[in-house]
Amino acid sequence: MLVSCVVDTDVLPVSEGCVANLVSFLCEIFNVRTELVAVLFVKEDRISQLHQEFFHDPSVTDCITFPGESPKECLGEIYICPFIALLYSKEHEEEPYEELSRYLIHSFLHLLGYGDSHEESRKEMKEMEDFLLDKAKELSLLLCPS
Repeated sequence: MLVSCVVDTDVLPVSEGCVANLVSFLCEIFNVRTELVAVLFVKEDRISQLHQEFFHDPSVTDCITFPGESPKECLGEIYICPFIALLYSKEHEEEPYEELSRYLIHSFLHLLGYGDSHEESRKEMKEMEDFLLDKAKELSLLLCPS
């Protein structure tokens, strides 16, 4: 499996190796077989543009996920805005790379069909997200600086 990682921002530079390790771990946990997962770390203006284009909301958001048309070939594309992770982590006195890791896990769950638009599904997704984040932390698989 190839993890395509594009870092198009200077905010919280991310190690491509750490991205590949976390995605591989998630694929292993869920027994996902795919040829490609694309993870893009983008600036605020790019994520805002995508948010407007696909969700009719021009605000800056933390992450956006686009499932692949053929999951065995490409599971999907994950867009993450490190600037939002940095703001959130400062506001809540958390580690910014842990927050980035949470966004990647959250997005991966969306690619698997988890949803967060209703209270019940949001709760289920959050529990899985927390479990996976704790497991990744325990195994030293959180995202890290480049």
